[in-house]
Amino acid sequence: MEGIKSVERGDFIGRSSVVRKIRYGMPENVDLKYVTMDSREANIDAVERAIKSAGVEQFDIIVIDGLYRHEMIDIALQRVAKGGIIICDNAEGYGFAEGFRDSGLKRVDFFGNAPGVVFATCSCIYFDQHADIFSADYHIPAIYKNH
Repeated sequence: MEGIKSVERGDFIGRSSVVRKIRYGMPENVDLKYVTMDSREANIDAVERAIKSAGVEQFDIIVIDGLYRHEMIDIALQRVAKGGIIICDNAEGYGFAEGFRDSGLKRVDFFGNAPGVVFATCSCIYFDQHADIFSADYHIPAIYKNH
């Protein structure tokens, strides 16, 4: 793998300490950018600058999480590579269905409880017909083997 480019948006107090821990143990081919969530406008600007500084036009995987999720839809649609996927964490209540409605992408929803959360939540993946990640040709690895 040539390299991984990541823009991490911090939305909780102490999140930057988590990013420092991630940076300490991440492979050399990972370029992690951290931007704060001071305001809607500042966050959008910081994300766009971080993406531009990564030197990559298109991304295979984009994760939308944190505050200002709806505002990240257009950025994600502009930057997702052909065959790439966009993962939307905790998708309910952020206008993702409306924001992606005319994109031509397909969607798979995953419902369940997150750790420490009482109510069920939904995360979803948006993808196009070229997304090989959903190919039946890929082998499903054995996680547990009987001996």
